[in-house]
Amino acid sequence: SLKSWTTGISLAFVVIKPSLRLYQRLIATYQKTPYNPDYGWDSKGYAHYAGSMQSKGLLTYYFSEVEPNRKMELHRCIFNNLADMPFIADRTGSKDTCRDVKEHQILPDGSAMPCTDCRLQVFKEIMVANFALCQAPWTCPTMKVVEIPLLRPTYEMCSRFHESWFRLRKSVEENILSPSERVKANGMFQPELFHGYCIPGMGGGGAYLKMEKTISIRNGFGNTPL
Repeated sequence: SLKSWTTGISLAFVVIKPSLRLYQRLIATYQKTPYNPDYGWDSKGYAHYAGSMQSKGLLTYYFSEVEPNRKMELHRCIFNNLADMPFIADRTGSKDTCRDVKEHQILPDGSAMPCTDCRLQVFKEIMVANFALCQAPWTCPTMKVVEIPLLRPTYEMCSRFHESWFRLRKSVEENILSPSERVKANGMFQPELFHGYCIPGMGGGGAYLKMEKTISIRNGFGNTPL
């Protein structure tokens, strides 16, 4: 049966256990499975979203049709929170299509299942924040109060993401660098969010105050500069 996918799986945060067997099966699936522009991989309906013909679509198809029991879906509001609206426009222009395909259901009372809103997720439970929508903190994006009720939760969650990132940066400098090596955090561009690391820039935005000294921390992936 055809699937009604709106976004496919997210590749922003994927945990994969190395497996030569899985790698070989993915290669074989890619080489042997036909892709239909209208109906996706093997004409199963995995199409009509960004990346459906590429890795995103192939992995969505593989772990839904070929080996559906070899995956575990993580809660996107906790492990990949985008602070995005819980619904998107589908091909008909509807604004009521939930991002999560499992929520495309009608409840016993005849009403549509409500879409999970990641903007309302308990903040301390969020493990991974995705800045694709909120913009990278080091761009010092302008965070103006949004008057549109539908968008205000996005503004509020993005503001908390940015404030947390800069608070972490400040903590790193204070715990690793000597006072003489630290940047003077006296920037006046929205200091309540950016902790003094952004100064007024061009076009109403902010300009980022970079660390004066490169810091590397040793972790499981080698030396990672901050």
